[in-house]
Amino acid sequence: MKNIVPNILYLLFVVFLLSGCAKDTNGLVGKWERFSDQGSGTILHVEKVGDNSYEGKLTHVAGVLTELGFEQQEVKWKSISKTGKKKYQGQDLQKAVDDAGKVARVKYIDVQFELVSEDIMYMSGDSTNNEFVGTKQKWRRLKMMDE
Repeated sequence: MKNIVPNILYLLFVVFLLSGCAKDTNGLVGKWERFSDQGSGTILHVEKVGDNSYEGKLTHVAGVLTELGFEQQEVKWKSISKTGKKKYQGQDLQKAVDDAGKVARVKYIDVQFELVSEDIMYMSGDSTNNEFVGTKQKWRRLKMMDE
């Protein structure tokens, strides 16, 4: 009986460690696809880049983002940090083109992210500027079979 208690405690400890490694505690990590607006079909991959920071790189550019000069591997979201339960803040890359279709302006704007479920995220920014591409966006998590 003496050997059973330490073995059970050891087993519980191992299960605790493995469960912590199995799932990232930050729900943003992974691949996300934009939907329900002019940028639908765009895909980006969010990964951890520091102790408390995340960024999203474009892996597929679609819709109006193609016309605005966005490119694969470009950092679309940066400086993302957690602000509350299922809420984050960061910056979103914005571009504007001139009449010839050349990129004329590039800047990052402050945005907020909210996980409304495990697989759906809303991103919103300041819409007081000229909103063209959408400062309110919907993103869905891509599973391995969707990629």
